[in-house]
Amino acid sequence: MGVFLLSMVLSEYMDCLPHVCGGVSKKEKLSGSLFGSSPHVWGLFSFDKEIKMKRAELDVVVLGEDLPNEGLVKGTLGTIVMVFNTPTTGYLVEFCDEKGKTIAMPVLFPAQLKRYFTIGNLKSLMVEGNYPVADPVDPDVMADLMHKVAPVEWEDKKRRVYEDIQRLLISRPDYADMFNIMDGGEYNGMTLYSLVQAENGEPAWSNIFVRNFDTRINDIYVDPNLNDKVVIGEEGMSVIVYSFTDDRFEIRDKVSSDYVIESHTHFTGLLSALIEPVS
Repeated sequence: MGVFLLSMVLSEYMDCLPHVCGGVSKKEKLSGSLFGSSPHVWGLFSFDKEIKMKRAELDVVVLGEDLPNEGLVKGTLGTIVMVFNTPTTGYLVEFCDEKGKTIAMPVLFPAQLKRYFTIGNLKSLMVEGNYPVADPVDPDVMADLMHKVAPVEWEDKKRRVYEDIQRLLISRPDYADMFNIMDGGEYNGMTLYSLVQAENGEPAWSNIFVRNFDTRINDIYVDPNLNDKVVIGEEGMSVIVYSFTDDRFEIRDKVSSDYVIESHTHFTGLLSALIEPVS
């Protein structure tokens, strides 16, 4: 009875909602992906009282867990199209495929979602928190780093590190765009490595080349789990890397680096996982 009642109310609201993904009618969304997707969720909402709902401002969110019944994996981007309280707060979230077709529209709790963060959002948080913000990398310097070959006198291992960082910058513009906004940064225990920051004329400790040279070229220990990846940052007891094999950004345990804590297709999904959950 509760699902039927909510369906009737949602039907009225859906007519005035903007169509986010395209390719599926509002009626199909309601009768298919919405009410056939997460029946266990609905039992946690009370329908004895007046249903309090409001349209969302189309906030983009990141899924914080796998939803195998929906065919959704952790890190998938979705759009909140409605928020309601009955009295438990819930979000009606629309997920789309690459062609913009709706693939699922479940109701989820705040704990199941993370806020969507861009580099611009992170920079704003750093300014608000009085963290130092590095200038963006000069476009000419960025072009040189992306396309000039490594010095001929460098040994093979060092050249390989340089070339892998170049390949990352070229193949993943979502990551490379960070350097057009700021040259890495530190926020709330998280460090994203820089390209050109210097201290007293020397590359900063957080320079991405320095960190990857140290990871792959040393006389003590070369971690086989990181030897074919680019380390792009760290947070506490975690290391943040990019895997060419899987074409994904990963958060790995710093001590047991074979353990992948989280994996994300998009750099923004990685940022969202690192910064904070939906509140």
